[in-house]
Amino acid sequence: MGYPGIITEFISIVRKYRLFDDNDKILVSLSAGPDSVALLYLLKFIEKRYNIKLFVVHINYQLRGENSNLDEKFCIDLCKDMGVDLFVEKVNVNRARIQTQAREIRFQVYNKIKEQTGIYKVVLAHHFDDCVETVIFKMFRGSGITGLKGIQFVTKRKDGLLLIRPMLTISKSRLLEFLNKNNLKYREDETNFDSIYTRNKIRNELIPLLNKIFGRRRVEQSIKDITELAEGFTGLIDELLKDTKIEEYLNKEEIPLISLNHNKVIITSFIKKYLEQREISVSKKKLGLLWEIINNQKGEIRVGVNYLFVIEDNCLKFKKIEKIDEITESTILLDLVNPVSLKDGSIIKIEKVEGRFVDFTDVDKNVAYIDRNKINGNLYIRYKRQGDKFCPLGLEGKTKKIKKFFIDEKIPIRKRRKIPLVVDGEKIIWVCGLRLDERVKIDNNTTEILKLEWQRYENGREF
Repeated sequence: MGYPGIITEFISIVRKYRLFDDNDKILVSLSAGPDSVALLYLLKFIEKRYNIKLFVVHINYQLRGENSNLDEKFCIDLCKDMGVDLFVEKVNVNRARIQTQAREIRFQVYNKIKEQTGIYKVVLAHHFDDCVETVIFKMFRGSGITGLKGIQFVTKRKDGLLLIRPMLTISKSRLLEFLNKNNLKYREDETNFDSIYTRNKIRNELIPLLNKIFGRRRVEQSIKDITELAEGFTGLIDELLKDTKIEEYLNKEEIPLISLNHNKVIITSFIKKYLEQREISVSKKKLGLLWEIINNQKGEIRVGVNYLFVIEDNCLKFKKIEKIDEITESTILLDLVNPVSLKDGSIIKIEKVEGRFVDFTDVDKNVAYIDRNKINGNLYIRYKRQGDKFCPLGLEGKTKKIKKFFIDEKIPIRKRRKIPLVVDGEKIIWVCGLRLDERVKIDNNTTEILKLEWQRYENGREF
């Protein structure tokens, strides 16, 4: 096999980082593109030398029609010619969240194979250009200096998978030269040249521009310098974290505030490490907000999709937000006959009011009076949905997002999903216990009045 320089460098990385052990079974992720094809050939070249056994997985996301099927056929033929066992998985991906879901599916497939075969080492085809792209992406996302370490050669995941990337020092152009000089075939994914995604814009537009202005070598060296500096800084922070003994709380869900009495760099570094250990990414801005609630010793911040940091009982507590029950995803009819009992133990009921006037001198916050003739169709109960708006009573018809309303009312994040909304066929009528909609209020022209009541009890007491 020609182009010995790249082979020597590949072997050097495998040896330096001790990526494989004797008799290792390793799983190679193969897309049919040039990066993963080059990786497979390089691994095949060292297979006997390191006494490792190769297995390959190809995931067909079925996003590119016949081209996806041709990719799959290419991988089947290539693995057959090379005498390598191949796993093929056909999956469906939600086009609205392609990148996120594709990543989730990949790890589901890797874990499925791990359970079937015991193979936990997964070798990925990231190369030096991916490192450059990642550092630039993180830099402008505001990840901070510790986030500029770039891609790591080895990543150990909580699910037991060990991700190995042995080509991080090798550029894309060298991989293509290696393939072309050895007449090794591969397939191109045309969507890689589509700049609708941020990373593709960085790869296809920004990096070529930087190379044109500063020269490729200078750009690459600058990225290497940044990653080395970030790694050194991270190592220093790790030592400081050990000295402060704050690391003993990495696996705990309650951290006494007295243990967080350190400077901002130490605390934000600890929080970032705490979240990374739970595979939750967080922006520099969010870390700054976390520092503020710790420093002020009050407040709460949502992290990830389902988690929350909250200051309670002189502790920083890490909590999982309850998943929305099926009932919160649906709507429940509210009528004059049957009160509605919700899963949290509360009850919502509606009744007619005799007469045309209401005494508002002593009205409970969990009671609302509405003009029946201002309702469109039936009344229903549901919970907050993305983009919900209403016209809060007192704002003279101005609309406000429910999310902004909850923030202004200082409703804790963990409680927002538990607050029911009474709605009609076109609008929100009442944010239960908080505010009525201006458009259904009683006025001098009201002839029919309905009384809404939310009886809120949990474990025998009002909450």
